[in-house]
Amino acid sequence: MLLLVSIVLAAAVLLACMRYGTRSLLPLVLLVSFALTATVHPDLGVSALIGFIAAVQVERRRDYDQVIVASAAPAAVQALFLLMALDEKAKEEAIELFMGQMQQFESLGLPQDILREFVGLYLRLEPGLQFCAALLTAVLAYRLSLQVGGYFNVSLPPALPFRLWRPWEQLIWVLIGALVLQLADIGVLADLAVNVVWVTGVIYAVQGMALLRFYIWHRRIPRPVEILIYVGLLFSGYLAVLSLAGLGLLDTWFDWRRLGADAEQPPDADES
Repeated sequence: MLLLVSIVLAAAVLLACMRYGTRSLLPLVLLVSFALTATVHPDLGVSALIGFIAAVQVERRRDYDQVIVASAAPAAVQALFLLMALDEKAKEEAIELFMGQMQQFESLGLPQDILREFVGLYLRLEPGLQFCAALLTAVLAYRLSLQVGGYFNVSLPPALPFRLWRPWEQLIWVLIGALVLQLADIGVLADLAVNVVWVTGVIYAVQGMALLRFYIWHRRIPRPVEILIYVGLLFSGYLAVLSLAGLGLLDTWFDWRRLGADAEQPPDADES
């Protein structure tokens, strides 16, 4: 529910800024963001900023990828603050609090050691998870704005079809640097490296999904069969995610879709 509200809020701010101008709405957006952060949930405050920054980037005629990455900047700052605030002592206190709340479910026979490790892993990856959620919010909010913008007399540049999307090639060096930093195992920098590896892994998995979508489109596979493929991936769990991430990495080097020479294809009318 929080993700859905964040998407709608970011889209509403984006459309409002495109209709009335970013300069005139800047004080109002900052006030709304601060109020939502203080009284409801910090993610909603970040979502308002995501919509505003996306509008600024559109006004500056930035590319679609630049719009999405720039709009996720507030989430990156939020993730860094969360990473710095959650030291080892805070992690242990949060784990103990959760384990205390889970005592009422002891009859379910859940292994306490495994549960404790899972909670610790979640707390360590929480900044990266929040940043990935913000990227998803930015993408879906932009596409929602494209769908409903006509009702508000707002026109946005078309988003790149998913089957043609890929991240910047320089992202591989971010992944390599994070892996090296993780091996150094230097306190909070190690946690930062783990989160960067997680985020880049998710991005490459999405690239692998885009590659799969391209070949489904290219081979004109019927929609029912396509849905069955997605359902199979959903039930494959971590194996599917690792496989898609591997495909994304390989596509970065081999460029199987030949996007280097054909990246400016117009979107299809039936592209979802």
